[in-house]
Amino acid sequence: MKQFIIDIFSEETPTGAGKFSSKRFMGVIVGLLAAAGAIVSGLHWYEVAPEILNPMWAFSATMLGVSIIKGVLNK
Repeated sequence: MKQFIIDIFSEETPTGAGKFSSKRFMGVIVGLLAAAGAIVSGLHWYEVAPEILNPMWAFSATMLGVSIIKGVLNK
């Protein structure tokens, strides 16, 4: 499990050594927070406004997209 989490947050580099990706880390963390907010709001435990969740989804997608595009363009 520990190696799986390390693989998610590390970048592919030409030398083969994984480097920690801050963009990927922020994208995953904000995405998890947005998902938790959407679930809590959907179950009516707490009302989370769409004005809060929509920018979180956009930020998460942007950070993950930048990380993926960077990896594709470097190959």
